[in-house]
Amino acid sequence: MFDEQLRGIKDGVFDPLARLLLAVPPWFFSVAGLLVGLMAAVALWQQQYVLGFGLWFLNRVFDGLDGAVARQCGKQSD
Repeated sequence: MFDEQLRGIKDGVFDPLARLLLAVPPWFFSVAGLLVGLMAAVALWQQQYVLGFGLWFLNRVFDGLDGAVARQCGKQSD
């Protein structure tokens, strides 16, 4: 599927960053991603499209870091 084709690129971006963030537990990125995602929804609801897109993008970064840090720590769940 499309996701599998992009996995190598995603891992190349997030894995080096995850190695720098091993002191931060993976659940932190999950919670931060959830909160930022909710903020993105509110921004879009208020028609703040640039802010909403920026927050959505940050949500995706946190989601990627969550998985990458979890894999580096051996705490991933599939």
